[in-house]
Amino acid sequence: MKKAAIVLALIAVASAAIPSRASGVTFSKGARLIGGEEAEDREFPFVIHENFSISELDYNIGIVILAEPLVFNQNIQPIRLAIPTIEPSGEAQVVGWGTLDEETMPNKLHKVNMNVIDRDVCKRDYSIIGLDITENFICASAPRRFTCDGDSGGPLIAKDEARRPYLA
Repeated sequence: MKKAAIVLALIAVASAAIPSRASGVTFSKGARLIGGEEAEDREFPFVIHENFSISELDYNIGIVILAEPLVFNQNIQPIRLAIPTIEPSGEAQVVGWGTLDEETMPNKLHKVNMNVIDRDVCKRDYSIIGLDITENFICASAPRRFTCDGDSGGPLIAKDEARRPYLA
């Protein structure tokens, strides 16, 4: 039987995972709504990228290892991984469970379309706050559109020339 895996942003679990090297992470497979009937909260083991740096936010990627294959449905679908020979450009979609304000956790998965911006522009803009944008970063922005607090490092979904989605 094939094992299944899910890619995640380590920054999303960093406070729990990095200091203690925790053995698992809990999440809901296929959830679009908190408490929705499609949600299944379980703890799964995960692997941290060996070069992950919480202080620099570099190599912000991990893999959740599932005990059994996922059953695909309208809420759970595979996505192709980044294409090394293609630099993302144009419009891309950011998805996350970030908060809109400090007091309220969302009950709905958020998504927003943004434009991938030139890495040199991003590097210049973020140098003001002391963040070093490496070749591993992809930056996106849009006028009057923002990600929510807690969405940093979340999935950025781009499309190739044939308009097929992939995880940038």
